[in-house]
Order: sequence, then structure tokens, then C-alpha cells
Amino acid sequence: MPIFDFQCADCGHHFDALIRNDEKKNIHCTNCNSVNVKQKLSLFNTSGNGRFSNDAHSHEHSGCCGCNARNSCEMAR
Repeated sequence: MPIFDFQCADCGHHFDALIRNDEKKNIHCTNCNSVNVKQKLSLFNTSGNGRFSNDAHSHEHSGCCGCNARNSCEMAR
């Protein structure tokens, strides 16, 4: 099951939930129990090392596309 990020429109609380995609319509705020919640865009890890990073330049081997090949973006064009 995926982890989805949400924000409550009533109290502003940010939270995540491990739920099936079809359960998103039944989500309640974990702070105030409101049903007025919006799904946020979630980042995901593709590095395979189990560590989260949203900065492609944080690893010395990362290319501009986040892979090991420095010229991978040029090759994709």
C-alpha cells in the first residue's frame, strides 16, 4: 500500500496515511477529525539506498536526472 500525504483545510495539520488508493475518499484529519482534507503531492525515493533525498546534487555520483550517469539527460534528448 502506498503512503499518501494530506493537509487538513480546517486546521492546517499535515499528516500521512498508509492506505489503499480507493480509501483516500474516506480520510479524516488525525488532529481535528475533519473530512475537509486535501491530498498533497508526495515525493518518492528512487535512489535504492533507502535514504530520502530531494536534492539530486546531494550525492557526489548523481547526475542531473538523479541517476549515476552524469550525461544521462543529454543522452535522453
